[in-house]
Order: sequence, then structure tokens, then C-alpha cells
Amino acid sequence: MSKDELPEYIKTRLKIAGLTQDIFTPAALQAIYANTKGFPRLVNNLATTCLMFAASQNKMLIDEEIVYQAQNEVTL
Repeated sequence: MSKDELPEYIKTRLKIAGLTQDIFTPAALQAIYANTKGFPRLVNNLATTCLMFAASQNKMLIDEEIVYQAQNEVTL
């Protein structure tokens, strides 16, 4: 997917899961795209890992730092 499609893709997936608010910052979305080049499977893996890192740190917002922490745990 393109860089412009990524935010809506993640937002839609989270909405399907029941989330009604944006929890990924614009910088986090850019970092996800930079690491995955928009491949959906890789986006899903990294976003899921970001969610787990955020939960483990009791954070309600996923920023660029969480993406960088998560990328070290995901094989891309």
C-alpha cells in the first residue's frame, strides 16, 4: 500500500477491533511505513507489536519511540 493509504488502513483495522480513537501518532505511522514499505502483513505484525509494547508500558498513545522499540522485536 502507499504511504497515504497506511493511516486509513490501520484506522480501519482498529475500528473493526472496536477502537474508536486514533492511538498512532503521525510520526509513528511514518515510522511504520518506513520499516514495512507498506506491505500489509508487515504492517500488521509491526502494528500488533506496537500495541503490545504500549500496553506493557501502560501507554494509551503509540508514538515513534514505541515503533522503534517494537521493530527490534519483529522480523521484517
